[in-house]
Amino acid sequence: MIDEQHTGRYEQDAAALETEDISFPDEVKHLAEINQKLNSSLENANANVERMDREYMDAKRYMVENRGEIDPHEMFQNELQLKQIDHQGVFSVKYEINLQNYWILLTLPELISA
Repeated sequence: MIDEQHTGRYEQDAAALETEDISFPDEVKHLAEINQKLNSSLENANANVERMDREYMDAKRYMVENRGEIDPHEMFQNELQLKQIDHQGVFSVKYEINLQNYWILLTLPELISA
């Protein structure tokens, strides 16, 4: 999940790009826009993972607290819901990792030269 250290780094990199004298200002502007989109997507992916984690824990808690009262059909439906949340969570985590990798690729030349 995204943390404040990385978010601050993204903003610092964008600010540094805007202040440097570069011969391709359109590219700098485009990279700043891409950087902003990546930040937004990372925040959304992180929020989705946290939401799914809460849903999963709530469903598991419900099943444990009401084990003796839940009929077999409802238990089956709850298990299907948990499997669906699992699949969505895996997808969201992979998406977040891919976004982080794109950010690394965008900043790799700066990281190597530093």
